[in-house]
Amino acid sequence: MEAPVRRSSLQQFSVADFLQWDRQQELTLNPTFQRRPLWTPDARSYLIDTILLGYSMPKIYLRTTINSKTLTSSRDVVDGQQRLRAIIDFAQDDLVLNRRSKQFMGVRYSSLDLAYQEAFLSYQIAVEHLINADDEAVLETFARLNTFTVPLNPAELRHAMYDTELRWFIFWITEDLRWFLQRYDIVSVRTMVRMDDDAFFAELVNLLLNGIVDGGAKALDSLYRKNQEAFPRAESFRDKISDAITWMDKNLMQILTDTPLGRPYQVQMLFAAYIHHLYGLPQGRLTEIPERRELDSSDAILIRLGELAAAIESENVEGPHRAFVAASSGATIRVKSRSVRFLAFVAAFAAR
Repeated sequence: MEAPVRRSSLQQFSVADFLQWDRQQELTLNPTFQRRPLWTPDARSYLIDTILLGYSMPKIYLRTTINSKTLTSSRDVVDGQQRLRAIIDFAQDDLVLNRRSKQFMGVRYSSLDLAYQEAFLSYQIAVEHLINADDEAVLETFARLNTFTVPLNPAELRHAMYDTELRWFIFWITEDLRWFLQRYDIVSVRTMVRMDDDAFFAELVNLLLNGIVDGGAKALDSLYRKNQEAFPRAESFRDKISDAITWMDKNLMQILTDTPLGRPYQVQMLFAAYIHHLYGLPQGRLTEIPERRELDSSDAILIRLGELAAAIESENVEGPHRAFVAASSGATIRVKSRSVRFLAFVAAFAAR
């Protein structure tokens, strides 16, 4: 039996290695296998921010051609070109980091502190070498990679498809407030890996923009699709979301921790009720918008929410909260059930 052909080799190289190969014209950014559109300044800045802070990035694929006669090798980039272009441009002072890099906004490579310059140059990039591969072998490699890749879920698809102000706003508000989801186990760490935390905060943004409407993937797809231009409400929305999350963390700890009202679809309507009383919420698909009032005391609110939670736990479909119990099961993201829960929470929050 013949020995197997070694088709690839995994190694690590520093950013400095790639810069040297580029200077020596040993690195070809070949567009033949480019699978994504050109990156925006936002994406380029976020990549450099990732490197400077020492976080991981996906590996690069190189077609490495070895010439045994001349004792030389050449490297053809087949996946990762946009990342390498951003790295090279930054090293050459042709890229100024924008607000997508919070810590380094406005910075060029030459204006970095020496410690960060060294961290940038020494950053290790995982490289899969496709040794002496022809085009057919490269395509076969990617076909096999796609076979073993878990299909993207709706949240991951939206993140991949839209490089917009809205997408980045949701990304950063999720980064800032993920602690709340973790503290009350509203979204599990396992599903956060698949961006369910982004989807949770996207639902909050949709409530602020459109009021009580259907939730779920289809509604969020529409949200992203309809907001591809500038997003001037970002700062206002950030303040409102942060205020509501802080208030719930301070006042509803027991409810969020020990009752069914800590489930994501319930927390979203708790958020909507708070926002309605404090700031006002668009009417959405409600037949009429309820009266806005001052918030009652935390103790009074907790008692009323406790009664609602107890009704769910006892599955009391005959008592005074039967409509709320029915709306807390089944199609919980539909506007019909959302409206019932929203109105129940608005009443629970309102001062008597």
